[in-house]
Amino acid sequence: MAVSGLRLYAVVLLEGGEAALVAPDASVITFRDLGAIVRPAPFEALGGDPEDVDRAVELVRRIFRRTPVLPAPFGTVVKSAEQVKRWMEMNYIALSEGLHYVEGRCETRVHIT
Repeated sequence: MAVSGLRLYAVVLLEGGEAALVAPDASVITFRDLGAIVRPAPFEALGGDPEDVDRAVELVRRIFRRTPVLPAPFGTVVKSAEQVKRWMEMNYIALSEGLHYVEGRCETRVHIT
């Protein structure tokens, strides 16, 4: 019997409490003006399946086009929405400062083959 969990993709600042920036199969867990972007997932360690990595990167990329984003490490899975809320509450200042720091900035990666 697989125990279900939530896969954490990113944390964003919510403008006016709106979270319309998420993919249809993802949801937002809110704490104050922060939103954690999650999808249902088995509560187990994830491998590095290239397609799964690409889907995660694309989700974060779509969100980044609309708002500052702090991506979570790939494969972060938590047990419940309450655990995510507690984590955001305990790290609220650091997450808020991080999001304000990256606002208006971007990163580029160049691959040369």
